[in-house]
Amino acid sequence: MQPDVSNQVAPQDKETHQTFYEGLDWFKGVIKDLGLSFGWAALYFSVLTSVWNGQTLGKRIMQLSVIQLDGSPLTVRESFGRYGGYGAGLATGLLGFLQIYWDANRQCIHDKISSTAVIDNKKTINKNKH
Repeated sequence: MQPDVSNQVAPQDKETHQTFYEGLDWFKGVIKDLGLSFGWAALYFSVLTSVWNGQTLGKRIMQLSVIQLDGSPLTVRESFGRYGGYGAGLATGLLGFLQIYWDANRQCIHDKISSTAVIDNKKTINKNKH
């Protein structure tokens, strides 16, 4: 009598299935983490950028500011729209962020979407001194 092998999986197939499910569990964990992180990040980038005149904590440290191309200050809604453009940067495989290297105005995709630009306050201050 021969053993029933219809329910048995070959060892290499078991490893493939295990790797797939480990990867799937990892992906589910990332999605779960992004749910909370996305909300806090949206609040951080939207509120701070509008309240601190185009700066977040990192931009303050680096002495950078986000300005609208028409010169008006960013509102919370406009800052949130700019933050939403980060999704476009991610969806393009990060090319939307790398765009600053070949764009004439050094704008990322989220800057293009929201009609903003990032300026270096150190250069602006030095220019005003001369």
